Order: sequence, then structure tokens, then C-alpha cells
Amino acid sequence: GRMPQGMRSARAWPPDAALALKAFHWAAPLVRKASSPAGSAGGKRLRNASGAEVSCRNPYGTDVNLSLPCAFAGKRVCQKPTFLYLYPCFQEGRKYVQKRYRHRWRGPRAQGGPPPWRRLDPTANVTMIDENINISFGGCGIPYYVSGEINSLDALRSTTYGTVRTPEYFEHKGVHTLNQTRVTAIDRAAKTVTAKNLVTGEKALPYDRLIIATGSTPKVPPVEGRDLKNVGGANNLEDADALRKACASGSVQNAVVIGAGFIGMEIAVALADMWDIKTSVVEFMPQAMPGVMSASLSDMVRHDLEEHNVDVYTGEKVQRLEGENGVVARVVTDKRTLDADLVIFATGFAPNTALARAAGLDLEERTGAILVNEYMQTSDPDIYAGGDCVAIPNLITGKPFVLALGSLANRQGRVVGTNAASDNGKA
Repeated sequence: GRMPQGMRSARAWPPDAALALKAFHWAAPLVRKASSPAGSAGGKRLRNASGAEVSCRNPYGTDVNLSLPCAFAGKRVCQKPTFLYLYPCFQEGRKYVQKRYRHRWRGPRAQGGPPPWRRLDPTANVTMIDENINISFGGCGIPYYVSGEINSLDALRSTTYGTVRTPEYFEHKGVHTLNQTRVTAIDRAAKTVTAKNLVTGEKALPYDRLIIATGSTPKVPPVEGRDLKNVGGANNLEDADALRKACASGSVQNAVVIGAGFIGMEIAVALADMWDIKTSVVEFMPQAMPGVMSASLSDMVRHDLEEHNVDVYTGEKVQRLEGENGVVARVVTDKRTLDADLVIFATGFAPNTALARAAGLDLEERTGAILVNEYMQTSDPDIYAGGDCVAIPNLITGKPFVLALGSLANRQGRVVGTNAASDNGKA
């Protein structure tokens, strides 16, 4: 249940042992104890280079020997572990925790947490609160829906097996779900959250442990003309649907993407490659993917985009958007004017931490993100946080930083669920 120390400690082990740790560390909620006959760290026992046998103890005291279905090649895992091999081992002889917790899960991100929580403590009373109608969707997949590589919006909020993550889906998993409900305040002393249903009104909900997963909000610069028609973002399912319909209508001949980050780059390629729309990317910083990669790697990204007929203009500031009859027509920078039937702002995100700030939780000074420890606990040990709203330690610099990626949010959710379900909050 620890992150990132669990990953760091793996580096000191032999390659196969490190791979085995990663396999079960991320695929199952285990507490690693030195309980194997071999006495090795974490109770791990390796058989050979083509597979791994792991001895471990789950949080309920049951000793389990696992044969991980991994094929090793050098230092790469060729076949990722699957839960089907792990969870059945814990269904028999499980010692259930008798204490009944009331848990509140706030927000749409890092939702790997509630299901593992229920698996670890089936007696827990878990409530998930979200202000949106559509919950638990993969925002990173929006460019692929726009491009047509993903055919259905429901695919962005489905499990690996095609089940759509609706409120009913989570209710079936034993997670009470309140969508269209906004949390307006956290009372740490009384251990309650004030939740306002957008239809029925406000009420207070008690908690023993609270998880904040409020994600991030898009940053849109105060550019003149941003309220014109056909100007938007790529932030949610509604945006994705509007973008794809606009492209499919044939009315878009020229598109401008403002911002050269992950989403901006992927949207630009989707527009140019799939829909044959003349696409330009405008970035204020001197390179594409600023703050993410070096200038030399950025040049490679730029070259790839230009091969997909995307023009990339770096070191340019957007001064205004011009329109005709209320519809955007041009983007004016400090160096040029670009024709535009469609403008997409992809200028980054800011951690959505207003609730945490009002509750007095510690925030990272530069970004305003919630500070968490390796167990994803905030400065209040009974409040956890994960996803785009948190600052995590950078494994290279050791300093807190924000990296809003769905892959990290999913793993953080599993760490949160594992620790929050434990007796002392640290599995």
C-alpha cells in the first residue's frame, strides 16, 4: 500500500524480483511481510526467469503462495498480471475486519479506490459523491474518440470487459453513489461533509475516512473572443461529442489548437489525420510539450506532427480571436493570423483544491495541489487524496510535482483504497 517507496525499493532487488514486486504490488492489495520460508524481503520467493512464485500475506492474515503468470524478457514484463489470478486466492479463509467504517469518496478521478476498498473490507459503508451525471470516464481517451479510433462515448467509461461505469454499476459493487451532488464543505472536527444534490437540496454526511479526488479544472487564458461559437476545449464527454460532430459535419476546414501539451498534441493529430482538417498548434513556450520533455525530444514530437500535416508554432502568444456573425473565424497571435473554423483550448489544467484549501489541508505552494505522503494521506491522517488534485514526490528530484495522467490516477486510487481500508490507515 505504499507509493512511491514500494517502487523505489524494488530497484535494489534482482531484476526478476523487482518485476515480481511490481506485478503484485499494483495488481492486488497485499501487505508485504517477511514471511516466506526463504526469509527474503517482502516474503517473496522466485522460482525461475520464466515465471515467479510469491509468498505473501494479505491484510486479513491469510498466507498465500502466488504463481504470477508473467513472462520475463530482460527487464520487461511481456504479459501483465491479471486480477483473475490473484483475487480468488483471497476469497477462501478470509478473516474479515469487524469494525464498520463509513467512507466518503469525493470526486471522479482515481476511482481505482472504491472497488479495492470493498474487496479489502466488505463490511465498509462506502459512498462516492460526484457532481456530474456521467461519472468515472477516461479523459485521456477523448482525442481517440474524436479521431474515430474509439467508436462510442460509453467506451470511455467502460471496464476492460465492456461494462459501463454507471451509478448502478458501482451500487452493484457495494459502493453507494451520489451523482449530480456537489460537496460544498468539509468539517474536519465533526468529520462530516456538506453535500448539495443539484436536484433535491443539501445534507450532511458523516465519515470515518474521507477521500478527495476532485481532479483538475482547465486553464483558459483571458483571450478576447473566447466566448465565440466553435471555441471550446477537450475536457469532458460533452466536449468530445461536440468536437466529433463538428468534424463529421464537414463544416470545419481550418482548426487551431492552443496549447502543445499531451491533449493538444493528440487532438491536433486526430483532426488532421482522421478528418483531413488543416490544423495548426500555437504554443506560448519555446517548444512543444514544455515542462515534460527536453528540447531535443520536443523537436522529434514536432517533426512527427509536421509529418501528419500539423503546423506547429512555438514561442507565439495568442492575442485575440476574431469572429464573423458570432462564429470564430481567425486566431491572431503576435506573429501571424490563422484562419480558424474551430478553436480548441488545451492550455493545461490546475488542481481543483478549493475544498481542501477551505478545510485547511496542506497544499503545495507553487501549484496549489494537495500534499500527500507515500500512503496518499493528506496533512489530516483521516483524509486521503489522489488523482490530478495531488502533488506527489518526483522520483528524480524528490520534490512534490503534479502530473495529471490517468495511469497515475488509477494507481493512486488503488493505493488510497488499500490504505484507507486498513485498521491504522497504513496498509
